[in-house]
Amino acid sequence: MRPPVIGITCQFDPDAGNRSSEVMNGTHRLPDAYPYAVRRGGGLPMLLPTTADADAIRAYIGVIDGLILSGGGDIAPEFMAVEPEPGLGAVDPIRDTFELALAREAIDAETPILAICKGIQVLNVATGGRVIQDLDSSRADAVQHAQRAPGWHGTHTIDIEPASLLARTVGSLELRVNSFHHQANRDAGRGLVVSARAKDGVIEAVEGDGDAFVLGVQFHPESMVDAAEPMAALFRGLVDACAARA
Repeated sequence: MRPPVIGITCQFDPDAGNRSSEVMNGTHRLPDAYPYAVRRGGGLPMLLPTTADADAIRAYIGVIDGLILSGGGDIAPEFMAVEPEPGLGAVDPIRDTFELALAREAIDAETPILAICKGIQVLNVATGGRVIQDLDSSRADAVQHAQRAPGWHGTHTIDIEPASLLARTVGSLELRVNSFHHQANRDAGRGLVVSARAKDGVIEAVEGDGDAFVLGVQFHPESMVDAAEPMAALFRGLVDACAARA
């Protein structure tokens, strides 16, 4: 019996020159930490190239058993029907269009989801939630969310809601996490609940309010699977949810 197939979205670097939503010239890339974490958790990783083809997006969901929405740049504010703020960083509206559609298809199909860093924001916007465009300019009391320590090192703590999917998966109500972001969810979208916050109140995890495995984290557990057992447990939890569903 094959292991569960876990689809992982990629970053897309366009070639020099013009690029449109119809011309996908460029390079897909993804840190090996993602497929490594999936394999370590017992799954079979499959990279999902960005596409504007709705039929291909539905086909992805039909092929994979679980989905990881990976990290990346900022989410384009147009998808929240707001104007760009001065602190907004680089955006890729083509990738956003793809991942938002993919997330909605996965939710509708009850495909297990683990959304990481930018992925938690994509998950939130896909369900009608909003994102803080720049923490540094909006929260003077914020802890450091763009760490200068190695990626495998947890630099700040998060408080986890009791009885949450996250608490059950990592086996703790407090976790020290790494942090490489300047955006964060402002609220929880439809069908999502906040399940963890940093000490400054910034949302660090959201999850589905139903029985499906739908979990978004603002940190990067794939970089910490060899350094912290709870991070490895997140990927085992995703893979186990896929196996149970099958």
